[in-house]
Formats: sequence, C-alpha cells, structure tokens
Amino acid sequence: MIVSRSEWGSYRYDGDADMKVLRSRAERAVRYFKTRDHSMEDHIFGCIISVIDNGKLSDNVNAYRGNVIHRSLKFRESGHYAGKMCLSYNDNYNDGRGQGGCGSTIIGNVTDVRIDGDYLVIEGTDLDKPKSYRYRIQKHPDTKPFVYPIPKGGKVPVPKTIAEAPRTPGLTELCEVLYDISLKVKKDGHWFVHPYTGKELPVLSQDVTR
Repeated sequence: MIVSRSEWGSYRYDGDADMKVLRSRAERAVRYFKTRDHSMEDHIFGCIISVIDNGKLSDNVNAYRGNVIHRSLKFRESGHYAGKMCLSYNDNYNDGRGQGGCGSTIIGNVTDVRIDGDYLVIEGTDLDKPKSYRYRIQKHPDTKPFVYPIPKGGKVPVPKTIAEAPRTPGLTELCEVLYDISLKVKKDGHWFVHPYTGKELPVLSQDVTR
C-alpha cells in the first residue's frame, strides 16, 4: 500500500497535509529519474521535488528561514548508496519547540518515479524493504499557509497515523484504498474490461467529490 502521510521528520503530526508537489516539479522528478542528469540538481540535496516554505507549497528551492521542508531525489555515484537513486527528506523548524531540524534518506534505492493522475508516486526499497510515497500535485504555489508551526510553549501534537483512523472506514478512506488497488492492478497489467476486449478500465480519482 502506498503511504499517504508525512513520511519522516518533524511535521508528522500534520498527517499527509504537507505531502504536495508542484506539477512542474513532479514532471522534473520523472525526467531526472529517467536521465540521472546531474545538471537538473538544483540544490545541495539534489533535484528538489517539493518545498514547503513556512506552511506554503513553494518553488523556492533556496528557502531556509523559519519552517522549511525539502524533499529531493539524488543519484549517488559514491558512498554507501553508490549507483542508486535516493529520496531524501530534510526540514528545519523555529517554532514552539525552539530551533532544530531533521534529515534522512528515506528511500535508499528508488526504482520508479511516475505521475499517476493527481499524484507523483515514488517507489523503491530501503534496507531491502519496499517503500512507496505519493504526493498530491497542484499547478501553482500556495498563496497562504495551509500548515502552521506549534505556538511558542505549545506541545507537539500526537502524530496522525493510520492506526488512529476510525475502526469503520468512511467513504473517503474506502475510495483511497480502492484507488491504491486499481493503480497496483493496472501496473501489473491486469486492468482490463471483462470479458477481455483489449480495452483498459479507467483509473478514477480517489476524491469522492469527483
């Protein structure tokens, strides 16, 4: 199952709210994965796929003041990950917890980067275990924050996890599960009309309002 919640770092209490990318960045990520062209690396972290700059999805890869999240792809030619494409997460914060940050390689061997409908999907393995993340695609940067830092002196909220979801899933959760299943079946080459006519079934949006 593809994870759809903040994958690592300091902002996991926001659920999947910060897992967004600009369409231009999503398309760039796919090209970079296919070409491994180092000229597309626009930051020390590599080819940036997503920047959350003080609560807003941004295209400013050099953002660093306040509360900033960078997600990036980088093809490694030396070191522990030599010969592999890696997905990394880096953040810094200056909020109710004080000042700090996190950084890590979250997929050590990226095997697929693709756009599926309204999502950028990144799949691979880490420590020989499969890992997958998906990021909602939007066309333009945000004009106002959609996530906010913890107020000064405030406590870090408990991270939102799948285990905290209602025992009986609602319509939205069911649509997300069915969407994930349809993508997996389609990738495996079995998403066809029955009886077989050669026509593929459509992959519908997971958004219940569509």
